[in-house]
Amino acid sequence: VRIKAVGSLRRQRISVADLELLVEPRMIAADLFGTQVPDVAPIRKALEQLGTWVKGGERMMQITDLFGRVGLKLEVYLVHWPSSWHAQLAIRTGPATLGAAAMRLMKDRGFGHNDGHPFHMKTGARIDPASEEEWFALAGLPCVKPVLRDGLGDELEHTYQRDRSARAARFARR
Repeated sequence: VRIKAVGSLRRQRISVADLELLVEPRMIAADLFGTQVPDVAPIRKALEQLGTWVKGGERMMQITDLFGRVGLKLEVYLVHWPSSWHAQLAIRTGPATLGAAAMRLMKDRGFGHNDGHPFHMKTGARIDPASEEEWFALAGLPCVKPVLRDGLGDELEHTYQRDRSARAARFARR
Protein backbone atom coordinates (compact mmCIF):
# COMPACT_ATOMS: atom_id res chain seq x y z
CA VAL A 1 0.00 0.00 0.00
CA ARG A 2 2.85 2.36 0.92
CA ILE A 3 6.55 2.37 1.67
CA LYS A 4 8.89 4.88 3.31
CA ALA A 5 12.60 4.95 4.15
CA VAL A 6 13.14 5.30 7.91
CA GLY A 7 16.07 5.16 10.32
CA SER A 8 19.35 6.91 9.60
CA LEU A 9 18.50 7.09 5.90
CA ARG A 10 15.39 9.23 6.58
CA ARG A 11 17.39 11.30 9.06
CA GLN A 12 19.87 11.91 6.21
CA ARG A 13 22.88 10.71 8.17
CA ILE A 14 26.21 10.98 6.38
CA SER A 15 27.05 7.40 7.34
CA VAL A 16 24.35 4.73 7.12
CA ALA A 17 25.10 1.29 8.59
CA ASP A 18 21.93 -0.38 7.34
CA LEU A 19 18.80 0.46 5.40
CA GLU A 20 15.37 0.43 7.00
CA LEU A 21 12.00 0.62 5.30
CA LEU A 22 8.51 0.97 6.70
CA VAL A 23 6.05 -0.97 4.56
CA GLU A 24 2.28 -1.27 4.75
CA PRO A 25 1.35 -4.51 2.98
CA ARG A 26 -1.97 -4.82 1.23
CA MET A 27 -4.60 -6.82 3.06
CA ILE A 28 -6.17 -9.90 1.51
CA ALA A 29 -9.08 -12.15 2.46
CA ALA A 30 -7.88 -15.17 4.40
CA ASP A 31 -11.08 -17.17 4.47
CA LEU A 32 -14.67 -17.34 3.23
CA PHE A 33 -15.77 -14.96 5.99
CA GLY A 34 -13.58 -12.13 4.69
CA THR A 35 -11.05 -12.11 7.51
CA GLN A 36 -8.28 -9.76 6.38
CA VAL A 37 -4.59 -10.62 6.76
CA PRO A 38 -1.47 -8.85 5.49
CA ASP A 39 -0.14 -10.15 2.20
CA VAL A 40 3.54 -10.49 3.12
CA ALA A 41 4.48 -13.23 0.62
CA PRO A 42 5.25 -10.84 -2.29
CA ILE A 43 7.39 -8.69 0.02
CA ARG A 44 9.39 -11.71 1.18
CA LYS A 45 9.81 -12.90 -2.42
CA ALA A 46 11.13 -9.50 -3.51
CA LEU A 47 13.54 -9.33 -0.56
CA GLU A 48 14.90 -12.82 -1.27
CA GLN A 49 15.81 -11.61 -4.77
CA LEU A 50 17.69 -8.58 -3.36
CA GLY A 51 19.95 -10.34 -0.86
CA THR A 52 20.44 -13.18 1.61
CA TRP A 53 17.41 -13.92 3.78
CA VAL A 54 18.18 -13.59 7.51
CA LYS A 55 14.81 -13.67 9.27
CA GLY A 56 11.28 -12.46 9.08
CA GLY A 57 7.62 -12.76 9.83
CA GLU A 58 4.47 -10.68 9.79
CA ARG A 59 6.04 -7.62 11.52
CA MET A 60 9.68 -7.50 10.41
CA MET A 61 11.91 -8.98 7.73
CA GLN A 62 15.65 -8.75 7.34
CA ILE A 63 18.12 -9.55 4.58
CA THR A 64 21.86 -9.05 4.33
CA ASP A 65 24.32 -8.74 1.46
CA LEU A 66 21.85 -6.38 -0.22
CA PHE A 67 22.56 -6.06 -3.96
CA GLY A 68 25.61 -8.31 -3.46
CA ARG A 69 27.29 -5.85 -1.04
CA VAL A 70 28.62 -8.10 1.74
CA GLY A 71 27.28 -7.08 5.15
CA LEU A 72 24.83 -4.45 3.90
CA LYS A 73 21.55 -5.07 5.77
CA LEU A 74 17.99 -4.16 4.91
CA GLU A 75 15.32 -4.28 7.60
CA VAL A 76 11.69 -4.01 6.58
CA TYR A 77 9.14 -3.14 9.25
CA LEU A 78 5.63 -4.20 8.28
CA VAL A 79 2.80 -2.00 9.53
CA HIS A 80 -0.68 -3.46 9.70
CA TRP A 81 -3.45 -3.72 12.26
CA PRO A 82 -3.18 -3.02 15.13
CA SER A 83 -0.08 -0.93 14.40
CA SER A 84 -0.42 2.70 13.40
CA TRP A 85 1.48 3.92 10.34
CA HIS A 86 2.30 7.35 11.79
CA ALA A 87 3.30 5.98 15.20
CA GLN A 88 5.65 3.51 13.55
CA LEU A 89 6.98 6.19 11.19
CA ALA A 90 7.94 8.39 14.15
CA ILE A 91 9.44 5.51 16.16
CA ARG A 92 11.29 3.80 13.30
CA THR A 93 12.74 7.07 12.00
CA GLY A 94 14.53 7.31 15.33
CA PRO A 95 16.88 7.69 16.87
CA ALA A 96 15.82 5.05 19.39
CA THR A 97 16.47 7.37 22.33
CA LEU A 98 13.95 9.88 20.94
CA GLY A 99 11.20 7.27 20.59
CA ALA A 100 11.87 5.98 24.13
CA ALA A 101 11.83 9.50 25.59
CA ALA A 102 8.61 10.36 23.73
CA MET A 103 6.89 7.21 24.98
CA ARG A 104 7.98 8.00 28.57
CA LEU A 105 6.49 11.50 28.23
CA MET A 106 3.30 9.99 26.76
CA LYS A 107 2.97 7.76 29.81
CA ASP A 108 3.25 10.81 32.08
CA ARG A 109 0.40 12.36 30.09
CA GLY A 110 -1.86 9.31 30.41
CA PHE A 111 -1.09 7.53 27.15
CA GLY A 112 0.40 4.09 26.69
CA HIS A 113 1.93 2.43 23.66
CA ASN A 114 1.25 -1.19 22.76
CA ASP A 115 1.20 -3.32 19.60
CA GLY A 116 2.58 -0.41 17.59
CA HIS A 117 -0.06 2.16 18.49
CA PRO A 118 -0.84 4.61 21.30
CA PHE A 119 -3.88 4.26 23.58
CA HIS A 120 -5.58 6.07 26.46
CA MET A 121 -4.38 4.43 29.68
CA LYS A 122 -7.64 5.14 31.57
CA THR A 123 -10.06 3.94 28.91
CA GLY A 124 -7.87 1.62 26.88
CA ALA A 125 -9.18 3.32 23.74
CA ARG A 126 -6.87 2.98 20.75
CA ILE A 127 -5.50 6.16 19.22
CA ASP A 128 -4.59 6.20 15.54
CA PRO A 129 -2.62 9.42 14.91
CA ALA A 130 -3.30 10.95 11.51
CA SER A 131 0.28 12.25 11.30
CA GLU A 132 3.68 12.17 12.99
CA GLU A 133 2.80 15.58 14.42
CA GLU A 134 -0.19 14.05 16.23
CA TRP A 135 1.98 11.22 17.57
CA PHE A 136 4.58 13.63 18.99
CA ALA A 137 1.78 15.87 20.35
CA LEU A 138 0.65 12.98 22.57
CA ALA A 139 4.04 13.36 24.29
CA GLY A 140 3.71 17.15 24.39
CA LEU A 141 6.50 17.49 21.84
CA PRO A 142 6.74 19.31 18.52
CA CYS A 143 7.43 17.19 15.45
CA VAL A 144 11.00 17.99 14.48
CA LYS A 145 12.19 17.32 10.95
CA PRO A 146 13.92 13.93 10.74
CA VAL A 147 17.25 15.49 9.77
CA LEU A 148 17.26 17.40 13.10
CA ARG A 149 16.28 14.51 15.41
CA ASP A 150 19.73 13.13 16.27
CA GLY A 151 20.65 14.01 19.85
CA LEU A 152 17.12 15.04 20.84
CA GLY A 153 16.40 11.81 22.70
CA ASP A 154 19.46 12.24 24.92
CA GLU A 155 18.54 15.88 25.51
CA LEU A 156 14.95 14.96 26.43
CA GLU A 157 16.15 12.20 28.78
CA HIS A 158 18.52 14.60 30.53
CA THR A 159 15.74 17.20 30.93
CA TYR A 160 13.29 14.52 32.11
CA GLN A 161 15.71 13.24 34.78
CA ARG A 162 16.54 16.81 35.91
CA ASP A 163 12.84 17.70 36.19
CA ARG A 164 12.11 14.45 37.98
CA SER A 165 14.88 15.16 40.51
CA ALA A 166 13.53 18.68 41.03
CA ARG A 167 9.99 17.34 41.60
CA ALA A 168 11.31 14.80 44.09
CA ALA A 169 13.24 17.52 45.96
CA ARG A 170 10.12 19.75 46.11
CA PHE A 171 8.09 16.83 47.43
CA ALA A 172 10.72 16.02 50.09
CA ARG A 173 10.62 19.65 51.37
CA ARG A 174 6.86 19.43 52.04
